Amino acid sequence: MAALFVASVCEAESPESPGPTARARAPAAAPWHAGVEIRPGYAVRPLRLGGGAGSGQFEARVVFDPLAFVDGIHDLDVSGAYWFGDSGYSLSAGWRPTTLFLTDGTEWQHSVLLGALARLPTFGLASFRALFGLELSAMLFRHGGGLPAETNCFCDGAITSETLGFAALLRIEYAPPG
Repeated sequence: MAALFVASVCEAESPESPGPTARARAPAAAPWHAGVEIRPGYAVRPLRLGGGAGSGQFEARVVFDPLAFVDGIHDLDVSGAYWFGDSGYSLSAGWRPTTLFLTDGTEWQHSVLLGALARLPTFGLASFRALFGLELSAMLFRHGGGLPAETNCFCDGAITSETLGFAALLRIEYAPPG
């Protein structure tokens, strides 16, 4: 993951050469995109599917867990990103409802997401893009499953590993030029 981060910084900050052979930069937000998300962390599935649409500097995305029906745990991310011009960097924010199918019923957990993305080199594949990202998730509320509803105020001594998560991710997606 560290090598991907270094590659993203080098790609995002490399200057364009002047003249007719200048390297064309991808637009900030893709009109639509779909692909896979790979995460080496433990808080969310290592492989997820997602897609979305964008306009100008803004992009919306939905990511879901394809293994939800195998073990009864489902994550669904709804997020938006703001791309800083042609820099190749963005900041994102979103919401992650997690559904756990327990023997006593269904439990729902709701988390807020904050993150940053950096575009990686695509080596001339104009319709594909690769992104490296870092994400912080904070569980705010959970209810159901035969348990009492609780709100997390981060002041009651709750175990940090249950309420906060930090993850790195790699996205590889089809994103046609706008």
